[in-house]
Amino acid sequence: MTAPPVPPALASLAEQRGVHTDAWALRGTLDLRIDARTRIKLLPGRRPNEVMLEARLGALPAAHKECEALLARVMLRVTAGASDQLGTIAVSAAGDQLLLQAMLDGADADRFEAGVETFLNELDRWNAVVGAKRP
Repeated sequence: MTAPPVPPALASLAEQRGVHTDAWALRGTLDLRIDARTRIKLLPGRRPNEVMLEARLGALPAAHKECEALLARVMLRVTAGASDQLGTIAVSAAGDQLLLQAMLDGADADRFEAGVETFLNELDRWNAVVGAKRP
């Protein structure tokens, strides 16, 4: 399987951050390190120039009760503001990680960068929700 060409906006962002895009061609993914703790995985979308952003929010607790409580807390936040959010909450294919995902158009550099910034802000908010202790 060969990955689609690197979308222009992603190429621009990668160049600004000094990230090589070779991994996009080899593996079909690109990792973007924001800081020591934050990493975003970038994947090709379904359409040309579309880029999916994905970030881990954390592992789902192994204990059923804790997992249920975390998912209930997350779902309350999802339903409360879903229409205003770029990102979507998902569970990893293995079923052990909670993820934040978003789809961006990679054709326009300015809109793409704004979308990445919005995603990072949402990631901070979701990390606070996931990391919050039960009342």
